[in-house]
Amino acid sequence: MPVVTFPHMGKMELPVKTFLREMDISVIPPPQSSQKTLKKGKEYAPEFACLPFKINLGNYMEAAELGADSILMGGGFGPCRFGFYGELQKYLLQEAGYEMEMYILEKNIFHIKDIIKELSGNFSLTKMTRSFHFTWSKIKVMDKLTEKLYNLRGQVVNKEKVENDYNKLLKKLDEAETYREIDLIEQEIDNFLQIDNAVEKKLTIALVGEIYTVLEPFTNIDLARKLNYLDVSVYQTLTLSHWLKNFFTPGSGQKKLVNKAAGYINSFVGGHGLNSISDIYSLKDKVDGVVHIMPFTCMPEIVARAIIPEVIENENIPVLSLIFDEHTAEAGVKTRLEAFIDLIKYNKAR
Repeated sequence: MPVVTFPHMGKMELPVKTFLREMDISVIPPPQSSQKTLKKGKEYAPEFACLPFKINLGNYMEAAELGADSILMGGGFGPCRFGFYGELQKYLLQEAGYEMEMYILEKNIFHIKDIIKELSGNFSLTKMTRSFHFTWSKIKVMDKLTEKLYNLRGQVVNKEKVENDYNKLLKKLDEAETYREIDLIEQEIDNFLQIDNAVEKKLTIALVGEIYTVLEPFTNIDLARKLNYLDVSVYQTLTLSHWLKNFFTPGSGQKKLVNKAAGYINSFVGGHGLNSISDIYSLKDKVDGVVHIMPFTCMPEIVARAIIPEVIENENIPVLSLIFDEHTAEAGVKTRLEAFIDLIKYNKAR
């Protein structure tokens, strides 16, 4: 039987493991992304490939060394190069001496069904539907838990307690085997850590940009945590559930996003470039500032970044753009965040 692995993207490991195990598919997640992962990936990746591509490639290599022989990878089409990752990564893995089967999940439920059927030794459509719904229940609760973490950790003095509570609930969610257990965890989230010893003059900053860079802490140098420890609550517009909805229903909501962008951008430009502009505009009266993040050479976000100065000037909303690649230094990012927060506080005090 195949032993399947997949790339990391935030907490995606939890639901992917859940679904594959529910389908009786052997799975070996890659180790958490690290400098070692990046070093492996960038050794074989094209020089101007974006950072997510290089990290994904390293993920597969590390998983192969643990015994994985097959990869599940998303596919797609359009201006973003993500849709071409799988084919090129398969070639590069072969060049590096890793013989792994690449299963590319195109945006077609029947195609996905055929792949799962090939991987599973005990397949039925009913079982697949049931496994998907159970996994989706976990995803929604996981996103809700992360949203609460990013909000509360920026508001309280005892940030370590928030993190400990979050990690305990996330572990319980990972281990949950019934809908009843998931429901109980969701109830705990509703009551978890009432705010005590709140910091003064709390700010809220939205994170927008390319979804992998937004969701994967290793890629963005744990940006949400850095902001929280500067006593800033974080509102994250993109979530795993948002990404999956868009993956399974491509094009859904684009007209709404164009309307939210208020004329600054009038069409889909690939990836989440349209989302970035529509989110910045629609959040201008709801948050104190926006941090726009992207990997170096990301085409959709390059388009968005070219539009952002006009949005800043017209709408009077502070926006900080950060570009990440393998050379990005943690100290430099922290310094820019501190300066951005000081600027927001100065403007609010005027």
